[in-house]
Amino acid sequence: MKILKTKFLMKRAIILMAPFLFIACEKDNGEIGLQQVIDGLAGLNDTSLEVVSYTQRVDSVLVAVDYLNQIRLGGYLGARLAGARVDPDFGRAEAGIVSQMIFNQVNPDFGANPVMDSVKLFLNYANYYGDTTKSMSLEVYELTEGINRDSSYYSSYQPVTGLKIGEKLNFMPRPETPITIEDSIEITPTLIIDMDASYFQSRFADVGNGAFASFASNEDLVDYFKGIHVKAASEDGSILYFSLINPNSRLVMYYHNDTDTAQVLLTFAQDRSTVPISFSIYSQDYTTYPTVFNLSAQDTVNGEMTTYVQSMGGVATVLKFPDFESLRTQEGLIINRAFIEIPTGASDPSPSANLEIREMTSSGPGLLIDDFAFGQGLADGKLREGEQGANKYVFEITQHLFGAINQGKSPNLAVVPVNKGTTANQTTLKGGSDPSEPVKLVIYYTKL
Repeated sequence: MKILKTKFLMKRAIILMAPFLFIACEKDNGEIGLQQVIDGLAGLNDTSLEVVSYTQRVDSVLVAVDYLNQIRLGGYLGARLAGARVDPDFGRAEAGIVSQMIFNQVNPDFGANPVMDSVKLFLNYANYYGDTTKSMSLEVYELTEGINRDSSYYSSYQPVTGLKIGEKLNFMPRPETPITIEDSIEITPTLIIDMDASYFQSRFADVGNGAFASFASNEDLVDYFKGIHVKAASEDGSILYFSLINPNSRLVMYYHNDTDTAQVLLTFAQDRSTVPISFSIYSQDYTTYPTVFNLSAQDTVNGEMTTYVQSMGGVATVLKFPDFESLRTQEGLIINRAFIEIPTGASDPSPSANLEIREMTSSGPGLLIDDFAFGQGLADGKLREGEQGANKYVFEITQHLFGAINQGKSPNLAVVPVNKGTTANQTTLKGGSDPSEPVKLVIYYTKL
């Protein structure tokens, strides 16, 4: 395939709001970030650099850090995803929810001879992804192994589950339609899943006498009732986004006893002394279901015409640059700014609003490059809309390029979503060997 070679010429008398870099002598990265007014430039030059891009799998992404650090970040916030979808470009993606739940009020007393009439799990819609005209099914299982507070969790985590305690089969999702519940109360769009009343009868009503030790606190509860796993039970449909922190997201046990009818609530609340842990898990199938890319046959030498980026631990676009030894040996070469432009593909399923660049390691995307880690400029990885759908992403890499040229080479870089574990975005990009709009490594420089 064709290698991209781009040439860019620095213009006279312009102001660059970007760092200036001197090649052929080591410079401390602390000097990066200064502004320079360039006037009366001499020795104008251009350069030609190769950019190779291809698609590589990302096996798993971080979805929750350990409990204490997560609390410092504000709790377990953001959308949680459940469902499955088959995409002609990306194959099949499946998402599920793993979560603890806590009492709205501890020490519930179900009274004399309680009978569980019904139990319903309410999940407040936040968004959706896929075809909501297709029916889908979700199942709910009890967790039989607790969620460890000292652990960080990744999207490939496999929960240990027991009984199926709820399901909603062959339903049409309505993520934009308000619903009416008890006593004609209208609430924001919410999915209601019927739960197994007999399970909650034995686990809650039969033992909840106001003095049951496991109900004395929410700390005790998450030991006794370890949580739920909401998973897809259909092959193709939608991936639904739910806001668990919305007060409409809750589990309600409706019961009656010898004297009254009442309710007991379990919630996902993040404002209690015990904060329930929750996160999404994912799986991607690029082989059983057809895709437009073959991960085992990516041209890592010449690059691909089209590359792909997917969140939920899916795929990343890898950028590979040549060695910079020829630039490194040129005395008096000043690089004023460098950035990468990547146009989006012809058909974007649901492109990410923001992408970022990390170093690509043998185990997957690693640390952010310096330009993202220490403050972004105008080229911040946002999706920029162009004319007639000619959209593109622009990434500042000036600081990264400075270090790479000082070392004579750059590590491979990974283009990944900013939100890797809370969305189902899929982005198609034009590759370095695209014949019309390839990836561009743009370098502004002067030579003294």
